[in-house]
Amino acid sequence: MSRLKIEYVPTESLKTYANNAKIHTTEQVEQIKKSIKDFSFNDPIGVWHDAVVEGHGRLLAAQELGMKEVPIIRLDHMTDEERKAYMLVHNQLTMNTGFEEKLLEDELMSLDVDLSEFGLALQKEYGEKPEPEEKPEVPFTQVLGEENNYIVLKFTDEVDWLQVQTLFGLETVKAYSTRKDGFIADGMERCGVGRVVDGVEFLNKMGVEV
Repeated sequence: MSRLKIEYVPTESLKTYANNAKIHTTEQVEQIKKSIKDFSFNDPIGVWHDAVVEGHGRLLAAQELGMKEVPIIRLDHMTDEERKAYMLVHNQLTMNTGFEEKLLEDELMSLDVDLSEFGLALQKEYGEKPEPEEKPEVPFTQVLGEENNYIVLKFTDEVDWLQVQTLFGLETVKAYSTRKDGFIADGMERCGVGRVVDGVEFLNKMGVEV
């Protein structure tokens, strides 16, 4: 295995790879620039015969920061095919996993610095209890079995909707509030919401033999 040696080379001497498939948005480059300013340039750019293999985002950030030189490691021992494959693998491996949420939360809580500019922020106050799930607007009129299929009906005019209300016997019911204070505005009603119906029965009503 080759020993890696960190060198410092002129930023302008490095060439980017035209077929680099990794996307570097303006927002991400800004984040890399802030990381360099806050924590210094601690991740050398991988270079193959003066062409960047991994670290295109870091090079862009360094250029925009006006850095005259950057740290690199040379990967000249690789063949052309190996450096192409390594470039793709290196970028993919960073995306294959996320964070363990509880440990990430603990680490963020232990810091006095704000990392939200890097996309790292607490999703909720530490120790806060999750809010209870809201109940559906209208409860089902029959108990659901293990297997159920559903049909959603869409109508383009009110006449068709009124006809199906009659055919299916759908009744207007008082709306159920989804607000925490239980508020229901005057006139709030629901028609046939949350109904579980007998499919065979209603196919017969529509004149379909089953």
